[in-house]
Amino acid sequence: MPLPLPLSTAASCQLQRTPPQFGVELHDTHLAVPELLYAALKRLPAHNAMQFVNYLQAFPAAVAHELDWSLEEVLEAKSHLLQQLEGVLPVGLLRPEPPVLHACGALKPLEHPLSERSCVHP
Repeated sequence: MPLPLPLSTAASCQLQRTPPQFGVELHDTHLAVPELLYAALKRLPAHNAMQFVNYLQAFPAAVAHELDWSLEEVLEAKSHLLQQLEGVLPVGLLRPEPPVLHACGALKPLEHPLSERSCVHP
């Protein structure tokens, strides 16, 4: 399948709220999505399957707002979509690693290991 897998609309695709699903159809050359979802993704903008998944991972509330869905509905539909795209899109996009947290900034003087030697005491 060609990456980044362009989006297209299909009359057979329907958004479904119970249970929440985006109603996409995976084809060899594209990802077919419902017209309402297609219009929403163009406004975000997400023009292919990789950008769509990236938006879902980073900004699920933006997608929820565009579709007039709750955040919980979007997150549930996202998990179903990620299962559909397993083996099609890179694993790192479907299951991103949590960010590495780095400690930044100075320590408080009393917590610094050299505080006895570096502080001037009256």
